[in-house]
Amino acid sequence: MTKISADPRLYEVNEDGLPVLTGIRDSGGFISYPVQDAGSLSNGDHGPDLTPVTLSGRGQITATATVRLHPGPGIETPFTVASILLEEGPLVRGILDADDRGCIGDTVVATTTAVPRGEDEVYELRFRTTEKESKS
Repeated sequence: MTKISADPRLYEVNEDGLPVLTGIRDSGGFISYPVQDAGSLSNGDHGPDLTPVTLSGRGQITATATVRLHPGPGIETPFTVASILLEEGPLVRGILDADDRGCIGDTVVATTTAVPRGEDEVYELRFRTTEKESKS
């Protein structure tokens, strides 16, 4: 069964329900996310000078904010939004998995969660913390 991304402009969902994030790499190696038509944010490359690149979805939390009140219908609170510096370089903002508050410096990986949308089920992007490495 095909898994449907809640926002196909930002990510696809593979058969295992995991997100596939695609960025673009310019001729200087700079990677930006998400893919867009305006060209490189770093050097202005566009068109054939840009190469699609699959991102690991792994990064480090640089900031967090907990949302305790949201005006949208059907959006449960609280939830935590994090700024995440991906291993490949782009800084993204994403929602942490339910019950995962995360801390600055924690390593996170991209995942998805199934949510109903009308009669369908779509997969929303989330990030979850990995096992904390022991610090010596």
